[in-house]
Amino acid sequence: MAYDRHLTPLFTSCSDEELDDIVNVLLKKSLNKLKKDNDFQLIGRFYPSKYTGRLIKEIQRVGGNSIANVMRGGGVEYSQIVQDVARKVGIKKELIPQGTEAAERMVLSHLLEKAYEKMSDEQKESFTEEFKKEDFSKYTDVPSGALSVAFLHTAINSSGFLAYKLTLIIANAVARQVLGHGLRLGTNAFLMRGLSFFAGPIGLAITAVWGGIDLSGPAYRVTIPIVVFIAGLRMKKNLEAQEPGITNPKQSDSKEDPYNILGVNRSASNDQIKRFYHTKMKKYHPDNHSVADKIERKKHTDKTAEINSAYETIKMERGIK
Repeated sequence: MAYDRHLTPLFTSCSDEELDDIVNVLLKKSLNKLKKDNDFQLIGRFYPSKYTGRLIKEIQRVGGNSIANVMRGGGVEYSQIVQDVARKVGIKKELIPQGTEAAERMVLSHLLEKAYEKMSDEQKESFTEEFKKEDFSKYTDVPSGALSVAFLHTAINSSGFLAYKLTLIIANAVARQVLGHGLRLGTNAFLMRGLSFFAGPIGLAITAVWGGIDLSGPAYRVTIPIVVFIAGLRMKKNLEAQEPGITNPKQSDSKEDPYNILGVNRSASNDQIKRFYHTKMKKYHPDNHSVADKIERKKHTDKTAEINSAYETIKMERGIK
């Protein structure tokens, strides 16, 4: 069984749901060995929490080039993969920290900064406005004016909940690029709903950044997203150790579940969800209640905002365009 000092302790603390994104990235690679796994062939899927050694071995194998693997008799350690990914996304070698977790953070910081730089002035203004609405001031001092690259760098390199939320935004955008749907990582839908707006501007910017990375080596289409997802998992587990339940806030009312808000079952198809969304919007949109008094009109306005937020959360979760 493969062991990696930077992965084994983390993966053994994760559920199947938390590791599924990583597995799905590996399965995207045509020459992956997970599909040849006896258990995978027998039951049609891979349960990563039961076979962390096999999952780690595949990550190590993909992370090393074929010549190096032959020479070593196997793959490379995850710490080397992170260093390689950091250089590939454009970080100068002399600036990359030797510590694996610090190097992961630098990769995240670099992607966020580059994405922000790719945004138009209008997107930056909208991003700043929504960022401040999230009341991130409880975690750090938010500048009064427009956000800067320096501020985002400091925020994502902090050790608190703000850094985790920013990481989710990046990881979700990368997941859309690679997997065609939003982030899974066992992420609480209630938590992601508050960040649904950011999927737009960051997603578009990440698309531009992704297009600017030299992905001539097919392994990088696997290792870059894997490092981003692992960084998110590591941050999540560190936060949970400090404050249990912080990354999985309980919903005070079952109606806060986005599917309940739309009145649709979780097993519904994407087309069914779209229909339910449009039906709800038609029913509650304030323009369809022009004769209502101010109090009633505000209720309809708040309800449509809730419906829109729920739909954006589901779209992000399912990768609905």
